[in-house]
Amino acid sequence: MKRFSFRAIFALLVSAFALSFVLGAPVVLAQAQPAPSTDAGLTEISSTVRLSGTDPRTIVVRIINISLSLIGIILVSIIVYAGFLWMTSGGNPEQIEKAKKYLQNAIIGLLIILSSWAITRFVINALLDSTNSGGTGTNQSQSTGPNGGSFGSAGVSGGFILEGVEPEGTIGIRNVQVRFLFSQAVSTEDVATRVHVVTADGGQPVAGRYETDGDLVTFTPSAACPAPNADRFCLDANTEYIGRVDNTMHSATGQTIACGGLGAVCEGRFKTGETVDVTGPTATLLQPFEGQSIPQNSSVELIGAGTDDSGVSLLQFSADGRVVGRDSPPQHQPQTSFEGRVVWNTAGVSLGAHQVSVSSF
Repeated sequence: MKRFSFRAIFALLVSAFALSFVLGAPVVLAQAQPAPSTDAGLTEISSTVRLSGTDPRTIVVRIINISLSLIGIILVSIIVYAGFLWMTSGGNPEQIEKAKKYLQNAIIGLLIILSSWAITRFVINALLDSTNSGGTGTNQSQSTGPNGGSFGSAGVSGGFILEGVEPEGTIGIRNVQVRFLFSQAVSTEDVATRVHVVTADGGQPVAGRYETDGDLVTFTPSAACPAPNADRFCLDANTEYIGRVDNTMHSATGQTIACGGLGAVCEGRFKTGETVDVTGPTATLLQPFEGQSIPQNSSVELIGAGTDDSGVSLLQFSADGRVVGRDSPPQHQPQTSFEGRVVWNTAGVSLGAHQVSVSSF
């Protein structure tokens, strides 16, 4: 009987030690680099983040495995203590019974750990399989946030379309920039002849310059504002305007825009006020925070907030100086305070520190 008990105790010890090694997993702790000094102006704020090559889900699994391995070590200690009590009992029935209870509880705990580990592994693998397959995995293309982006189209998906014109509706200022956002990068040659800002009454073209930045075209009027703000550029006060794109507009790859009929509406209207806004908007980057570690080859949500007494019409998010997404208030109506979200696809982005910023307009 004693020989059998000793062998049983020895087998449990070997099993417990083996379990602790099976459940154990190395943990890598991401360390944030000291942030370089940044010159944050009135319209932009940025932070330095460190891109990690480890998926957050993998980190969660490692934390769970380490926790289970620590519990396994505790069980090993209990089994060793129970074996010590049994072997030193000297035939004392009370001490033997106490050792048996310790062993019984340790075995129950061992079964619970094994069950927890199996369930956790099944759930995590199911999550990884479901998120890494299909059209919404880590190879997801850039998006402008969970609300469908800053310039929602008229129910058209795919192809080359005008996603929106901002601002829209009645605004309180007259020193306005008109922005056209397309679903693809546009042909610079087409912008000069096929993108227009005109008066709603009579359709008279407005003098100004058009600047192209990939899929964004910005119009700035050339007329000076009234004194004492003659250094700024203004539209006429209390006047309705139309931002319009011709249906012959082409993308940078030569695709013709879908306008009218079943396509998106290729114009937007707004009415100016009398005020000249001399205070620029402010921007705050809410996520990611300074020094935060984010995953590579994944979709990372960027969150920013903009404030302006005359209204924020657009938030633009950039990574290392490259625009990764834009968001604007619903219905393109400027708001004095607006929180925007976009998704940054980090596929192919190198490991290391990166500068993430948000600008408000």
